Amino acid sequence: MANKKHKYKIIINEEKTYGHSYSFNYGNTKNIRMFVENNKATILFEMGVNICTDDLLEKPITRDAIKKAYLAHILVFGGNLRLEKIWFHKENEISELDDVENFEVYSLIEDDKKIKYSEKITNLDNIINKLLNIPINRKKDSRLACINAYIMACRYEMSVVRFIYLWMSFNAFYNAVFFYDNNTNDAKEFMKLKNINKHYFEIDQNIKNNVKDYDKAKDKIAYSIYGITNSWNGEPVTPELIKYNYDSEIKRIIKQFGFDIESGYCYLLTGLSYFLRCNILHGSKPLNLLCYENEQELKVLKFINSLLDEFMKANMSDIYQ
Repeated sequence: MANKKHKYKIIINEEKTYGHSYSFNYGNTKNIRMFVENNKATILFEMGVNICTDDLLEKPITRDAIKKAYLAHILVFGGNLRLEKIWFHKENEISELDDVENFEVYSLIEDDKKIKYSEKITNLDNIINKLLNIPINRKKDSRLACINAYIMACRYEMSVVRFIYLWMSFNAFYNAVFFYDNNTNDAKEFMKLKNINKHYFEIDQNIKNNVKDYDKAKDKIAYSIYGITNSWNGEPVTPELIKYNYDSEIKRIIKQFGFDIESGYCYLLTGLSYFLRCNILHGSKPLNLLCYENEQELKVLKFINSLLDEFMKANMSDIYQ
């Protein structure tokens, strides 16, 4: 005789069994259903294990499900799922989480700023469905790292902070693409970046063909490229914008240092952005605590932020296929 299945329900703020609905698995527990509405979520699942409702919050399946409801809510509604009331049901047994205000959960999303992620990310519903079937507490998963960092990047206007999160998202993205293309992540960073150029632009560009010479010249190349942003008026930095406005100048500058490249856009995406990453994240240069609006380094950072943002918006969904 099959073990009896116990029916469990978690209600956050108010019960809703319509609206944005999702289904996912957790270990041996299949077809967990989740309904998310604005500042509301309901999670339904069945298990053979008999758990007292008072103990349900401490179970990994519950914690995983609440985190996933939180992630889906942020992506769909653009803001926090505020934990005001939580009820745990099992058949006719009900427990309410007392003193939710002192419930010890911590979120990096501290404000109520609304971000329309559906306008920023293509195939958002498909991404959410894929994300829900990744264990939230998995120690390594580039897909989760990518979306989580991008969520944070969208919430900040300060250029340095935006760049740090955009780079984290892009870093996770190119790790995932390299793994899918090569079934391994055991490679040096520049090889993973080179793989992005091949994967998306069919360009086998590698100005590190003479590593010693390039390492000596890379700082001078980057600083020389800075000047191209003087004519930038803040429009989105897309491959088309670079192709028609900056490509020939980027190639000309790099040619002066003895290197030939096929694409100015690819250099900006995987070369200049990596240069900024090393300077900022390695502490090679001090952060400017005060910047003037017309400082070139600030304009370059805004330019690269726009480039990374546009690239991620257009291509991020690829790693959730």
